[in-house]
Amino acid sequence: MYRIYCLVTLFLLATSVVRAFDATQILVVYRAGSDDLNRNGIGDSEEIARYYAERRGVPASNLLSVKVSFGDNGMDNPRLSWPWAEFRKDLVEPVCKRLNSLGRDRMRVILLCPGIPARVMNPKDKEESADLAIGCPFLINNLGTNFRRSYEVWTNRYGMPRFDEFRVNRQGPDDETPYLVSRIDGINVTVCKSQIDGAIYAETYAVDGFAYLDTRYGDYSDDDLRKWIKNPYYNSYADIDKSMALASLFYADAKLKIRKQVDYEVVGDAKPGLKYTDGTPATSAPRALLYAGWYNYGQYMPVWDWMPGSVAVDFNSASLYGPRTVGASFGGMALFNGANGVTGCFTEPGSMGHSMPDVLMYYYTKGYTFAEAAWLSIPAKPMFCYSIGDPLMNPYGLGRGPDTRIEEPDVTLDKDGKNVVVRIRMKGRADIARARVITLDKADDSRLPPATWKDGLFLREHLLTTPVPSAKPAVIGVVVTDPAGNTARVWKDWVL
Repeated sequence: MYRIYCLVTLFLLATSVVRAFDATQILVVYRAGSDDLNRNGIGDSEEIARYYAERRGVPASNLLSVKVSFGDNGMDNPRLSWPWAEFRKDLVEPVCKRLNSLGRDRMRVILLCPGIPARVMNPKDKEESADLAIGCPFLINNLGTNFRRSYEVWTNRYGMPRFDEFRVNRQGPDDETPYLVSRIDGINVTVCKSQIDGAIYAETYAVDGFAYLDTRYGDYSDDDLRKWIKNPYYNSYADIDKSMALASLFYADAKLKIRKQVDYEVVGDAKPGLKYTDGTPATSAPRALLYAGWYNYGQYMPVWDWMPGSVAVDFNSASLYGPRTVGASFGGMALFNGANGVTGCFTEPGSMGHSMPDVLMYYYTKGYTFAEAAWLSIPAKPMFCYSIGDPLMNPYGLGRGPDTRIEEPDVTLDKDGKNVVVRIRMKGRADIARARVITLDKADDSRLPPATWKDGLFLREHLLTTPVPSAKPAVIGVVVTDPAGNTARVWKDWVL
Protein backbone atom coordinates (compact mmCIF):
# COMPACT_ATOMS: atom_id res chain seq x y z
CA MET A 1 0.00 0.00 0.00
CA TYR A 2 1.22 3.48 -0.83
CA ARG A 3 2.19 5.44 2.26
CA ILE A 4 3.95 8.68 2.99
CA TYR A 5 4.97 9.94 6.39
CA CYS A 6 5.42 13.54 7.39
CA LEU A 7 8.25 13.61 9.92
CA VAL A 8 8.44 16.18 12.70
CA THR A 9 11.01 16.59 15.41
CA LEU A 10 10.50 15.29 18.92
CA PHE A 11 10.72 18.87 20.12
CA LEU A 12 7.72 19.87 18.08
CA LEU A 13 5.84 16.79 19.29
CA ALA A 14 6.60 17.63 22.90
CA THR A 15 5.40 21.22 22.58
CA SER A 16 2.34 20.64 20.40
CA VAL A 17 -0.83 21.75 22.20
CA VAL A 18 -3.27 22.15 19.33
CA ARG A 19 -6.15 19.78 18.68
CA ALA A 20 -5.89 17.75 15.52
CA PHE A 21 -9.62 18.18 14.83
CA ASP A 22 -12.75 19.57 16.41
CA ALA A 23 -16.31 18.38 17.09
CA THR A 24 -17.57 19.50 13.68
CA GLN A 25 -15.21 16.98 12.05
CA ILE A 26 -16.60 13.94 13.90
CA LEU A 27 -19.20 11.63 12.36
CA VAL A 28 -21.21 10.02 15.19
CA VAL A 29 -22.75 6.70 14.16
CA TYR A 30 -25.45 4.99 16.22
CA ARG A 31 -27.61 1.92 15.82
CA ALA A 32 -31.26 2.52 14.94
CA GLY A 33 -33.69 0.67 17.18
CA SER A 34 -31.07 -0.46 19.69
CA ASP A 35 -32.00 -1.85 23.08
CA ASP A 36 -33.40 0.61 25.63
CA LEU A 37 -31.97 -0.99 28.75
CA ASN A 38 -32.58 2.01 30.99
CA ARG A 39 -36.19 2.18 29.78
CA ASN A 40 -36.35 5.92 29.17
CA GLY A 41 -38.02 5.69 25.76
CA ILE A 42 -34.94 6.10 23.55
CA GLY A 43 -32.54 3.45 22.31
CA ASP A 44 -29.29 3.41 24.27
CA SER A 45 -27.18 3.88 21.15
CA GLU A 46 -29.11 6.96 20.05
CA GLU A 47 -29.14 8.32 23.60
CA ILE A 48 -25.35 8.19 23.78
CA ALA A 49 -24.97 9.71 20.31
CA ARG A 50 -27.22 12.64 21.21
CA TYR A 51 -25.59 13.09 24.61
CA TYR A 52 -22.16 13.22 23.00
CA ALA A 53 -23.36 15.71 20.41
CA GLU A 54 -24.91 17.95 23.08
CA ARG A 55 -21.87 17.84 25.37
CA ARG A 56 -19.29 18.32 22.63
CA GLY A 57 -21.15 20.54 20.18
CA VAL A 58 -21.38 18.09 17.30
CA PRO A 59 -23.75 19.38 14.58
CA ALA A 60 -27.01 17.46 14.13
CA SER A 61 -26.05 16.75 10.51
CA ASN A 62 -23.07 14.74 11.81
CA LEU A 63 -25.28 12.15 13.53
CA LEU A 64 -25.88 9.05 11.44
CA SER A 65 -28.43 6.36 12.24
CA VAL A 66 -27.70 2.97 10.69
CA LYS A 67 -29.87 -0.15 10.56
CA VAL A 68 -27.75 -3.11 11.55
CA SER A 69 -29.02 -6.56 10.64
CA PHE A 70 -26.40 -8.27 12.80
CA GLY A 71 -27.03 -9.14 16.47
CA ASP A 72 -26.76 -6.35 19.03
CA ASN A 73 -24.38 -8.36 21.21
CA GLY A 74 -21.93 -9.17 18.44
CA MET A 75 -19.08 -7.53 20.31
CA ASP A 76 -19.49 -9.88 23.25
CA ASN A 77 -19.81 -13.26 21.54
CA PRO A 78 -16.57 -14.72 20.13
CA ARG A 79 -18.56 -16.93 17.78
CA LEU A 80 -20.29 -14.01 16.08
CA SER A 81 -18.62 -11.91 13.40
CA TRP A 82 -20.31 -9.42 11.10
CA PRO A 83 -20.55 -10.97 7.60
CA TRP A 84 -18.59 -8.83 5.15
CA ALA A 85 -21.51 -8.17 2.81
CA GLU A 86 -23.74 -7.05 5.67
CA PHE A 87 -20.94 -4.93 7.13
CA ARG A 88 -20.60 -3.11 3.80
CA LYS A 89 -24.35 -2.63 3.42
CA ASP A 90 -25.16 -1.73 7.02
CA LEU A 91 -22.18 0.46 7.91
CA VAL A 92 -19.71 1.19 5.13
CA GLU A 93 -22.17 2.43 2.50
CA PRO A 94 -24.12 4.83 4.76
CA VAL A 95 -20.89 6.11 6.33
CA CYS A 96 -19.41 6.89 2.92
CA LYS A 97 -22.60 8.58 1.77
CA ARG A 98 -22.70 10.84 4.84
CA LEU A 99 -18.98 11.62 4.68
CA ASN A 100 -19.41 12.71 1.07
CA SER A 101 -22.32 14.99 1.98
CA LEU A 102 -20.38 16.53 4.88
CA GLY A 103 -17.14 16.82 2.91
CA ARG A 104 -14.98 13.72 3.03
CA ASP A 105 -11.75 15.74 2.97
CA ARG A 106 -12.86 17.87 5.94
CA MET A 107 -14.01 15.06 8.23
CA ARG A 108 -11.49 13.37 10.51
CA VAL A 109 -13.14 10.93 12.95
CA ILE A 110 -15.78 8.18 12.93
CA LEU A 111 -17.23 7.64 16.42
CA LEU A 112 -19.22 4.45 16.93
CA CYS A 113 -21.87 4.20 19.64
CA PRO A 114 -23.17 1.09 21.48
CA GLY A 115 -24.76 -1.58 19.30
CA ILE A 116 -22.31 -1.34 16.39
CA PRO A 117 -20.60 -4.77 16.28
CA ALA A 118 -16.82 -4.76 16.68
CA ARG A 119 -15.93 -7.94 14.74
CA VAL A 120 -16.14 -8.49 11.03
CA MET A 121 -15.29 -11.46 8.80
CA ASN A 122 -13.26 -10.05 5.91
CA PRO A 123 -13.33 -11.31 2.29
CA LYS A 124 -10.48 -13.72 3.06
CA ASP A 125 -12.65 -15.33 5.72
CA LYS A 126 -10.47 -13.88 8.46
CA GLU A 127 -11.85 -12.12 11.51
CA GLU A 128 -10.73 -8.56 12.16
CA SER A 129 -11.72 -5.37 13.91
CA ALA A 130 -14.65 -3.58 12.30
CA ASP A 131 -13.24 -0.33 13.71
CA LEU A 132 -9.94 -0.69 11.87
CA ALA A 133 -11.74 -1.69 8.68
CA ILE A 134 -14.12 1.30 8.69
CA GLY A 135 -11.08 3.56 9.14
CA CYS A 136 -10.66 3.48 5.36
CA PRO A 137 -14.31 3.31 4.26
CA PHE A 138 -14.04 4.42 0.64
CA LEU A 139 -11.51 1.73 -0.19
CA ILE A 140 -13.99 -0.88 1.01
CA ASN A 141 -17.00 0.79 -0.56
CA ASN A 142 -15.47 1.27 -4.00
CA LEU A 143 -13.16 -1.74 -4.28
CA GLY A 144 -14.83 -4.18 -1.93
CA THR A 145 -11.60 -5.05 -0.12
CA ASN A 146 -10.24 -4.38 3.30
CA PHE A 147 -7.20 -2.21 3.88
CA ARG A 148 -4.03 -1.53 5.80
CA ARG A 149 -3.76 1.77 7.63
CA SER A 150 -1.47 4.62 6.64
CA TYR A 151 -1.50 6.60 9.92
CA GLU A 152 0.66 4.20 11.92
CA VAL A 153 4.04 4.00 13.65
CA TRP A 154 5.49 1.07 11.72
CA THR A 155 8.56 3.02 10.56
CA ASN A 156 8.30 6.10 12.77
CA ARG A 157 7.48 5.03 16.32
CA TYR A 158 7.80 8.34 18.18
CA GLY A 159 7.73 10.84 15.34
CA MET A 160 4.26 10.81 13.81
CA PRO A 161 2.63 14.21 13.17
CA ARG A 162 -0.81 15.25 14.36
CA PHE A 163 -3.53 13.58 12.32
CA ASP A 164 -4.71 16.80 10.70
CA GLU A 165 -1.21 17.55 9.47
CA PHE A 166 -0.89 14.00 8.21
CA ARG A 167 -4.16 14.25 6.29
CA VAL A 168 -3.31 17.63 4.75
CA ASN A 169 0.10 16.45 3.54
CA ARG A 170 -0.89 12.91 2.64
CA GLN A 171 -0.43 11.78 -0.96
CA GLY A 172 -2.20 8.83 -2.55
CA PRO A 173 -5.52 7.74 -4.02
CA ASP A 174 -8.66 9.37 -2.62
CA ASP A 175 -10.11 5.96 -1.86
CA GLU A 176 -7.34 5.43 0.70
CA THR A 177 -8.27 8.52 2.71
CA PRO A 178 -7.95 7.45 6.38
CA TYR A 179 -10.11 8.37 9.36
CA LEU A 180 -9.57 7.86 13.06
CA VAL A 181 -12.11 5.54 14.69
CA SER A 182 -13.11 5.31 18.33
CA ARG A 183 -16.12 4.19 20.36
CA ILE A 184 -18.19 5.29 23.29
CA ASP A 185 -19.29 2.00 24.79
CA GLY A 186 -19.65 -0.01 27.97
CA ILE A 187 -21.92 -2.04 30.19
CA ASN A 188 -24.65 0.60 30.40
CA VAL A 189 -25.57 4.15 29.47
CA THR A 190 -24.16 5.55 32.71
CA VAL A 191 -20.72 4.08 32.00
CA CYS A 192 -20.82 5.57 28.50
CA LYS A 193 -21.75 9.02 29.78
CA SER A 194 -18.97 8.92 32.36
CA GLN A 195 -16.43 8.62 29.51
CA ILE A 196 -17.71 11.87 28.01
CA ASP A 197 -18.15 13.76 31.29
CA GLY A 198 -14.72 12.72 32.55
CA ALA A 199 -12.99 13.81 29.37
CA ILE A 200 -14.52 17.29 29.51
CA TYR A 201 -13.63 17.72 33.17
CA ALA A 202 -10.01 16.60 32.62
CA GLU A 203 -9.60 19.10 29.79
CA THR A 204 -10.93 21.88 32.03
CA TYR A 205 -9.17 21.23 35.33
CA ALA A 206 -5.80 19.79 36.35
CA VAL A 207 -6.40 16.43 38.04
CA ASP A 208 -4.05 15.21 40.74
CA GLY A 209 -3.15 11.53 40.65
CA PHE A 210 -0.67 8.84 39.72
CA ALA A 211 0.59 7.24 36.53
CA TYR A 212 0.94 3.47 37.04
CA LEU A 213 3.29 0.98 35.42
CA ASP A 214 3.03 -2.77 36.09
CA THR A 215 5.87 -4.81 34.58
CA ARG A 216 7.10 -8.31 35.41
CA TYR A 217 10.85 -8.58 35.05
CA GLY A 218 12.17 -6.08 37.58
CA ASP A 219 12.88 -2.37 37.59
CA TYR A 220 14.76 -0.81 34.68
CA SER A 221 17.09 2.15 35.07
CA ASP A 222 16.37 5.30 33.08
CA ASP A 223 19.73 4.89 31.33
CA ASP A 224 18.84 1.36 30.28
CA LEU A 225 15.47 2.51 28.95
CA ARG A 226 17.01 5.42 27.04
CA LYS A 227 19.20 2.93 25.21
CA TRP A 228 16.23 0.63 24.54
CA ILE A 229 14.07 3.47 23.22
CA LYS A 230 16.23 3.65 20.10
CA ASN A 231 14.89 0.31 18.86
CA PRO A 232 12.07 -1.11 21.01
CA TYR A 233 10.11 -4.14 19.83
CA TYR A 234 7.55 -6.70 20.97
CA ASN A 235 8.93 -10.13 20.06
CA SER A 236 9.51 -11.99 23.33
CA TYR A 237 7.85 -11.46 26.72
CA ALA A 238 11.09 -9.84 27.93
CA ASP A 239 10.99 -7.43 24.98
CA ILE A 240 7.35 -6.59 25.69
CA ASP A 241 8.13 -5.91 29.33
CA LYS A 242 11.02 -3.59 28.60
CA SER A 243 9.20 -1.75 25.82
CA MET A 244 6.20 -1.30 28.09
CA ALA A 245 8.48 0.15 30.77
CA LEU A 246 9.35 3.01 28.41
CA ALA A 247 6.05 4.53 29.51
CA SER A 248 7.76 5.57 32.74
CA LEU A 249 10.02 7.93 30.76
CA PHE A 250 7.01 9.55 29.16
CA TYR A 251 5.24 9.83 32.53
CA ALA A 252 8.30 11.62 33.87
CA ASP A 253 8.43 13.97 30.87
CA ALA A 254 4.82 14.92 31.64
CA LYS A 255 5.82 15.59 35.27
CA LEU A 256 3.41 12.98 36.60
CA LYS A 257 3.73 11.17 39.90
CA ILE A 258 4.73 7.59 39.08
CA ARG A 259 4.02 4.31 40.81
CA LYS A 260 5.73 1.18 39.47
CA GLN A 261 5.00 -2.43 40.40
CA VAL A 262 7.77 -4.63 39.01
CA ASP A 263 7.08 -8.02 40.59
CA TYR A 264 5.58 -10.90 38.58
CA GLU A 265 2.18 -10.34 40.23
CA VAL A 266 -0.28 -7.64 39.17
CA VAL A 267 -1.36 -4.55 41.08
CA GLY A 268 -3.93 -5.61 43.67
CA ASP A 269 -2.70 -9.19 43.95
CA ALA A 270 -3.00 -10.85 47.36
CA LYS A 271 0.72 -11.68 47.58
CA PRO A 272 1.93 -10.65 51.06
CA GLY A 273 4.21 -7.64 51.00
CA LEU A 274 3.56 -6.66 47.39
CA LYS A 275 4.75 -3.07 47.01
CA TYR A 276 5.38 -0.35 44.48
CA THR A 277 8.99 0.69 44.02
CA ASP A 278 8.31 3.75 46.20
CA GLY A 279 7.61 1.40 49.12
CA THR A 280 3.84 1.89 49.31
CA PRO A 281 1.57 -1.19 49.25
CA ALA A 282 0.54 -2.32 45.77
CA THR A 283 -2.75 -3.61 47.16
CA SER A 284 -4.55 -0.46 45.99
CA ALA A 285 -4.29 2.03 43.12
CA PRO A 286 -5.63 5.38 44.31
CA ARG A 287 -6.29 8.29 41.96
CA ALA A 288 -5.24 6.51 38.78
CA LEU A 289 -4.60 8.79 35.79
CA LEU A 290 -2.74 6.37 33.54
CA TYR A 291 -2.05 2.64 33.57
CA ALA A 292 0.23 0.56 31.37
CA GLY A 293 0.83 -3.03 32.39
CA TRP A 294 0.09 -6.73 32.13
CA TYR A 295 -1.08 -9.59 32.51
CA ASN A 296 -4.70 -9.39 33.74
CA TYR A 297 -6.13 -12.03 31.41
CA GLY A 298 -9.82 -12.54 32.21
CA GLN A 299 -9.55 -10.66 35.49
CA TYR A 300 -9.84 -7.20 37.01
CA MET A 301 -8.58 -6.42 40.49
CA PRO A 302 -11.13 -4.10 42.17
CA VAL A 303 -8.50 -1.77 43.60
CA TRP A 304 -8.44 0.96 40.96
CA ASP A 305 -9.72 4.47 41.66
CA TRP A 306 -9.95 5.99 38.19
CA MET A 307 -9.77 9.76 37.77
CA PRO A 308 -11.27 11.88 34.96
CA GLY A 309 -9.22 11.65 31.78
CA SER A 310 -7.78 8.30 32.83
CA VAL A 311 -6.52 5.94 30.14
CA ALA A 312 -5.58 2.28 30.62
CA VAL A 313 -4.04 -0.50 28.57
CA ASP A 314 -3.42 -4.01 29.93
CA PHE A 315 -1.38 -6.22 27.62
CA ASN A 316 -3.12 -9.60 27.50
CA SER A 317 -4.75 -11.99 25.03
CA ALA A 318 -8.28 -10.60 25.37
CA SER A 319 -7.78 -7.25 27.06
CA LEU A 320 -10.93 -5.61 25.65
CA TYR A 321 -13.14 -8.63 25.12
CA GLY A 322 -16.83 -8.09 25.89
CA PRO A 323 -16.94 -4.54 27.28
CA ARG A 324 -20.71 -4.91 27.76
CA THR A 325 -20.33 -7.99 29.95
CA VAL A 326 -19.47 -7.71 33.65
CA GLY A 327 -16.17 -9.42 34.40
CA ALA A 328 -15.27 -10.30 30.81
CA SER A 329 -12.01 -8.35 30.54
CA PHE A 330 -9.74 -5.89 32.27
CA GLY A 331 -10.57 -3.17 29.74
CA GLY A 332 -14.33 -3.52 30.04
CA MET A 333 -14.19 -3.57 33.83
CA ALA A 334 -11.85 -0.57 33.93
CA LEU A 335 -14.49 1.38 32.00
CA PHE A 336 -17.23 0.05 34.29
CA ASN A 337 -15.28 1.36 37.28
CA GLY A 338 -14.54 4.80 35.87
CA ALA A 339 -11.64 4.72 33.40
CA ASN A 340 -12.36 7.09 30.52
CA GLY A 341 -10.35 5.43 27.76
CA VAL A 342 -9.02 1.95 26.99
CA THR A 343 -7.50 0.21 24.01
CA GLY A 344 -6.98 -3.50 23.49
CA CYS A 345 -8.03 -6.62 21.63
CA PHE A 346 -11.08 -8.89 21.52
CA THR A 347 -9.13 -12.10 20.85
CA GLU A 348 -5.56 -13.45 20.84
CA PRO A 349 -3.43 -11.02 18.79
CA GLY A 350 0.02 -12.50 19.39
CA SER A 351 2.87 -10.53 20.89
CA MET A 352 3.14 -8.25 17.85
CA GLY A 353 -0.57 -7.58 17.49
CA HIS A 354 -1.66 -5.90 20.72
CA SER A 355 -2.01 -2.16 21.33
CA MET A 356 1.44 -0.95 22.38
CA PRO A 357 1.42 0.67 25.85
CA ASP A 358 4.57 2.74 25.30
CA VAL A 359 3.21 4.25 22.09
CA LEU A 360 -0.17 5.03 23.65
CA MET A 361 1.39 6.78 26.63
CA TYR A 362 3.95 8.62 24.54
CA TYR A 363 1.43 10.35 22.32
CA TYR A 364 -1.29 10.81 24.95
CA THR A 365 1.05 12.54 27.41
CA LYS A 366 2.49 14.66 24.59
CA GLY A 367 -0.90 16.28 24.04
CA TYR A 368 -2.34 14.14 21.25
CA THR A 369 -6.04 13.35 21.49
CA PHE A 370 -7.12 9.96 22.73
CA ALA A 371 -8.22 9.02 19.19
CA GLU A 372 -4.77 9.79 17.78
CA ALA A 373 -2.79 8.15 20.58
CA ALA A 374 -4.94 5.01 20.65
CA TRP A 375 -4.94 4.65 16.85
CA LEU A 376 -1.17 5.02 16.66
CA SER A 377 -0.70 2.43 19.42
CA ILE A 378 -2.42 -0.29 17.37
CA PRO A 379 -0.04 -2.33 15.18
CA ALA A 380 -0.63 -2.88 11.48
CA LYS A 381 -1.66 -6.52 11.95
CA PRO A 382 -3.21 -8.78 13.03
CA MET A 383 -6.19 -6.51 13.23
CA PHE A 384 -7.99 -7.50 16.43
CA CYS A 385 -7.69 -4.22 18.32
CA TYR A 386 -10.01 -1.28 18.87
CA SER A 387 -10.40 1.59 21.34
CA ILE A 388 -13.14 2.98 23.57
CA GLY A 389 -13.09 6.60 24.71
CA ASP A 390 -13.96 10.15 23.69
CA PRO A 391 -11.86 10.86 20.57
CA LEU A 392 -11.47 14.51 21.62
CA MET A 393 -10.14 13.68 25.10
CA ASN A 394 -6.90 15.63 25.45
CA PRO A 395 -6.02 16.62 29.03
CA TYR A 396 -2.28 16.90 28.39
CA GLY A 397 -2.57 19.18 25.38
CA LEU A 398 -4.53 22.01 26.98
CA GLY A 399 -3.69 24.51 29.71
CA ARG A 400 -5.58 23.61 32.88
CA GLY A 401 -5.96 25.13 36.32
CA PRO A 402 -7.06 23.58 39.62
CA ASP A 403 -10.70 22.94 40.49
CA THR A 404 -11.17 25.01 43.65
CA ARG A 405 -14.92 25.09 44.16
CA ILE A 406 -18.14 23.16 43.72
CA GLU A 407 -21.70 24.45 43.44
CA GLU A 408 -24.66 22.83 45.12
CA PRO A 409 -26.31 20.58 42.53
CA ASP A 410 -29.94 20.76 41.47
CA VAL A 411 -31.84 17.95 43.23
CA THR A 412 -35.38 16.71 42.58
CA LEU A 413 -37.30 13.90 44.27
CA ASP A 414 -40.00 11.64 42.83
CA LYS A 415 -41.78 8.59 44.15
CA ASP A 416 -41.60 5.32 42.22
CA GLY A 417 -43.42 2.60 44.10
CA LYS A 418 -41.48 1.85 47.28
CA ASN A 419 -38.52 3.99 46.24
CA VAL A 420 -37.64 7.65 46.05
CA VAL A 421 -35.94 8.57 42.78
CA VAL A 422 -33.28 11.21 43.43
CA ARG A 423 -32.18 13.19 40.37
CA ILE A 424 -28.93 15.11 40.79
CA ARG A 425 -27.53 17.49 38.20
CA MET A 426 -24.31 19.45 38.51
CA LYS A 427 -24.60 23.06 37.38
CA GLY A 428 -21.36 23.87 35.55
CA ARG A 429 -20.69 22.49 32.08
CA ALA A 430 -17.54 20.69 33.20
CA ASP A 431 -18.64 19.89 36.76
CA ILE A 432 -18.87 16.22 37.69
CA ALA A 433 -19.02 14.41 41.00
CA ARG A 434 -19.59 11.17 42.80
CA ALA A 435 -22.80 11.15 44.79
CA ARG A 436 -24.49 9.38 47.66
CA VAL A 437 -27.88 9.66 49.31
CA ILE A 438 -29.01 9.20 52.91
CA THR A 439 -32.39 9.49 54.65
CA LEU A 440 -32.64 11.02 58.15
CA ASP A 441 -35.27 12.43 60.47
CA LYS A 442 -33.68 15.88 60.24
CA ALA A 443 -30.87 17.62 58.42
CA ASP A 444 -27.50 16.91 60.05
CA ASP A 445 -24.31 17.50 58.07
CA SER A 446 -22.26 15.56 60.59
CA ARG A 447 -24.17 12.38 59.69
CA LEU A 448 -23.69 12.74 55.95
CA PRO A 449 -20.29 11.27 54.98
CA PRO A 450 -18.59 12.36 51.73
CA ALA A 451 -18.90 10.35 48.54
CA THR A 452 -15.82 8.25 47.77
CA TRP A 453 -14.59 6.17 44.84
CA LYS A 454 -16.68 3.27 46.12
CA ASP A 455 -19.79 5.38 45.59
CA GLY A 456 -19.75 5.12 41.83
CA LEU A 457 -18.67 7.12 38.82
CA PHE A 458 -17.86 10.78 38.31
CA LEU A 459 -20.89 12.10 36.39
CA ARG A 460 -22.63 15.32 35.52
CA GLU A 461 -26.03 13.76 36.25
CA HIS A 462 -26.94 11.04 38.74
CA LEU A 463 -30.15 9.05 39.05
CA LEU A 464 -30.19 7.31 42.44
CA THR A 465 -32.87 5.58 44.47
CA THR A 466 -33.49 5.15 48.18
CA PRO A 467 -36.41 3.48 50.01
CA VAL A 468 -39.42 5.66 50.78
CA PRO A 469 -38.98 6.87 54.37
CA SER A 470 -41.18 4.98 56.84
CA ALA A 471 -41.10 7.72 59.45
CA LYS A 472 -42.21 11.34 59.23
CA PRO A 473 -40.86 13.95 59.20
CA ALA A 474 -38.01 12.86 56.98
CA VAL A 475 -35.31 14.55 54.94
CA ILE A 476 -33.20 13.16 52.14
CA GLY A 477 -29.62 14.31 52.06
CA VAL A 478 -27.42 14.38 48.97
CA VAL A 479 -23.65 14.78 49.10
CA VAL A 480 -21.50 15.20 46.00
CA THR A 481 -17.70 15.08 45.87
CA ASP A 482 -15.81 16.26 42.79
CA PRO A 483 -12.43 14.87 41.63
CA ALA A 484 -10.57 17.59 43.55
CA GLY A 485 -12.27 16.60 46.81
CA ASN A 486 -14.61 19.59 46.96
CA THR A 487 -17.89 18.61 48.62
CA ALA A 488 -21.41 20.05 48.58
CA ARG A 489 -24.53 18.95 50.47
CA VAL A 490 -28.20 19.43 49.74
CA TRP A 491 -31.10 18.55 52.06
CA LYS A 492 -34.61 18.02 50.70
CA ASP A 493 -37.75 17.57 52.78
CA TRP A 494 -39.70 14.43 51.89
CA VAL A 495 -43.29 15.58 51.54
CA LEU A 496 -44.85 13.21 49.00
